[in-house]
Amino acid sequence: MTRGAHSIAVCKSVPQLQACTWWDNKPVTLLVTGGSTDTERIVRREGSERREVPCPKFVKQYQALMGGVDRHDQLRLLRYSIQMSNRCMKYYKSLFFGLVDMAIVNAYIIYRENFK
Repeated sequence: MTRGAHSIAVCKSVPQLQACTWWDNKPVTLLVTGGSTDTERIVRREGSERREVPCPKFVKQYQALMGGVDRHDQLRLLRYSIQMSNRCMKYYKSLFFGLVDMAIVNAYIIYRENFK
């Protein structure tokens, strides 16, 4: 398939649920609840040249919001992590420490936003 081509499948029993495959360098598969299937253009690089490629609207939204998730993961791994420092044999303890880590990082992000 060519770059920018996409296909969307809508679930018959739950019409808000959509599966989409969008071709960038490799196929990108997304499962979307809600969201518009309208096509927008996104700038992609091929070597040194930039060109606009069509993509579904929710792919562009996903890429715009993914930076915050990456930043959260980076802060969680760079700082002292309770989950990483405590080796647990039980899965629920590791899950609990992971949730505490996320709460601490979220509190830090909110603190930085409020006191810039």
